Amino acid sequence: MTVYAGVMRTRYLSTLAVAFAAGITLSHAKLTVHEWGTFTVLQAPDGSTLTWYLGQNDVSPLPEFVTGTKAELAAAAARRQSQKASAVIPYAIRMETPVLYFYPDAPMEVKVTADFPQGFVSETYPHASKKGSAASWQGSLLQANAETLKMVPNADGPLGRHYAAARAVPDAWLFRQQPAATEGGKTPPAETDHFIFYRGAGNNLSRMITATTGDDRSFQITNRSPETVPAMFLLHVADGKSAWKRIEPLAPYKMIFDQEAMRKGKQPFYREEGRVAVSLPDASEPCATSTAGLKSEMLAALEKEGLTKAEAAAMVATWDNLWFEEAGTRVLAVLPQPWVDAVLPLKITPQPDAVERVFVARMEMISVEHQNALVDLLFKNPSDPVFAREQLRKLSLGRFASGAVDRAVAVKTRQVDAEMRARFSELNASPPVAAPVVGSVQ
Repeated sequence: MTVYAGVMRTRYLSTLAVAFAAGITLSHAKLTVHEWGTFTVLQAPDGSTLTWYLGQNDVSPLPEFVTGTKAELAAAAARRQSQKASAVIPYAIRMETPVLYFYPDAPMEVKVTADFPQGFVSETYPHASKKGSAASWQGSLLQANAETLKMVPNADGPLGRHYAAARAVPDAWLFRQQPAATEGGKTPPAETDHFIFYRGAGNNLSRMITATTGDDRSFQITNRSPETVPAMFLLHVADGKSAWKRIEPLAPYKMIFDQEAMRKGKQPFYREEGRVAVSLPDASEPCATSTAGLKSEMLAALEKEGLTKAEAAAMVATWDNLWFEEAGTRVLAVLPQPWVDAVLPLKITPQPDAVERVFVARMEMISVEHQNALVDLLFKNPSDPVFAREQLRKLSLGRFASGAVDRAVAVKTRQVDAEMRARFSELNASPPVAAPVVGSVQ
């Protein structure tokens, strides 16, 4: 029986090879597609979204074979700038490292289009054909083996650290695309990888999650999306130590009025759903031990939403140091797939039998302490510039510095505005009327 099964398998694989060589897609072939990615945003203590992302200062550089690095971002920035084309314009959203894994049961041709209407697709591999906010790929799915893996470009070294981690998914098939011939008639070499990779940037990513704080210890998390958020984690990292808490599934925010309470004149007249209060202890435990449980729970949450164990591990390995070790306060939220489908429409031909899309929103928060410290540093003339520079360094603003400065300017502007209005009211007040003097001539 074993020999017979082996013969039948050999004949079946031979049939697939012949069909694939002839460019034929077997009609009964099935296809499953999995995708993960992140949206990174910066929020002020009041929950407002800030622009922060500067393409030329990306924290996770990419291998040189990835197309669109820096050039596309610079071109898009120039298009958005109406006065000075050379100025760098920050974005509010960084769409980071979506990767598409393919699981067919036979070789086939596929066409994929990812559209980011609220932004644009910047870096891609294999090279994408772009139109407006959409990027498209068309190529072949190959089973990964000793021969086909030789087609995958090397991603070793510092530029490939984040990129290569996503490749550790052995069951996924390879995607191979033959670029179109150049104007000179030369045919570029085919591009092959374990997935389709892309990144992007944009603005106005509405109806998401907001986090507010007044003291950097207590937070209000509100789900502004129309779907229940299945899992969220609040994390604070400082001086190599961290503290975190998990937030249970959070329904969409809504305010429910209590008509009976209103009729009886009892307060409050309403109750809220989709908003939760969370307090964090001081970050006193080293990150290596503190975040071990967080990583475990994050992996479990990603798997529960549809990723395989290898995919979830690859996603966490890609971002582990930036999610769990980078100084700051952040919410990591596993996003509901309907929200992802609406914000980032995906079209695949032939239509897959199943598509799982698991994205994480990273909401980085500017703390009240850092906000106020930055206002003081920027608007007071320091008597000791060396000390002031050291204080700025300790704020660890990193790639979010642009947004933090904008926030500091806005806070100072409001302070000055309030002071000027108060002064105007003081000067504009009617002078007191003097009481008449007794015996004076009227």
